Amino acid sequence: MRFYTVRLIYISGIIGVIAFVLYSAYKSFIIRGFQAEARIYTAYIGVLQEAFYLEEQRFVAMENYGAHRDGDSLCQRPKGALRLGFRLGWCEGVS
Repeated sequence: MRFYTVRLIYISGIIGVIAFVLYSAYKSFIIRGFQAEARIYTAYIGVLQEAFYLEEQRFVAMENYGAHRDGDSLCQRPKGALRLGFRLGWCEGVS
């Protein structure tokens, strides 16, 4: 009986170490995915800003972008952005 108890403790320890290593790798993988997504969205916003600047000779004030005041939408979609294939999810109903 004692032999089985010791073996069970060893197996539990090994499983715990493996689970810890796998969890650390999973967490690192998820963080890298979020960082890649953030880089993509940052580049996306940069392209939209450049398209707007080429059309309007000014940059969009991002704190007001897509905001609503008194029911009026302030979504200022650059016309060139649609030609480039970009779209703003929160401004879909606005032309």
